[in-house]
Amino acid sequence: MAGIVRWTNKGWVDQKLAMLTRRMMDKFACWSVFDPMPSFYEALAGGEDDDLQACAGKIARHLGLSCDPKLSYEFTIKMGRESAGDIRYEHIGRSEIRIPLDYVGKPMALGGILSHELTHEFLFARRFAFPTAEEMEPLTDLAAIYLGLGRTMLNGIITDSSPDVSEVTTLGYLEPAVKVYAYRAVGASHGLDEATLRRGLSRDAIQLLEEHS
Repeated sequence: MAGIVRWTNKGWVDQKLAMLTRRMMDKFACWSVFDPMPSFYEALAGGEDDDLQACAGKIARHLGLSCDPKLSYEFTIKMGRESAGDIRYEHIGRSEIRIPLDYVGKPMALGGILSHELTHEFLFARRFAFPTAEEMEPLTDLAAIYLGLGRTMLNGIITDSSPDVSEVTTLGYLEPAVKVYAYRAVGASHGLDEATLRRGLSRDAIQLLEEHS
């Protein structure tokens, strides 16, 4: 992820979800939820590039990507508050995704990062034309939720929380309330009930779901 724009307009979400459906009716018709099993997050907790690659492969298969990008943790890259990774498209025949070492040991955040970056790859592969340059990152967040990656996106919102600290660190280009709104809107369009929406969510994500219902 890279950028600084945060979108908070729910009307924008409604408009862009309709646009995504018009452009990706095939994905709407064969839609499914990516279910991050406990083993998915256990693998991401280890800090190994191989495990990162394997988990990215699961998301890539969900998205129907023909080739998995190469994943690695990087010591040298630094990101802003919203961002936690970058992607270089088709570098020597294969895209590369780099994630700062700061996120080693933060499996929930990593699940969200992988979902966002692999959605970039999906949109790039389909030659998706963004309406404006400034909408690229927030619309990629939204597209990830639209494509069934809402659970990993919501689980990845809160990257650092502690009972001793009154503030939490959040990740992404859409405000938490807007992500929850989008998650519920996408779920409603596919007939998901509340129990299904809560399935696979972390305690923090369920709390966000309740706070912004």
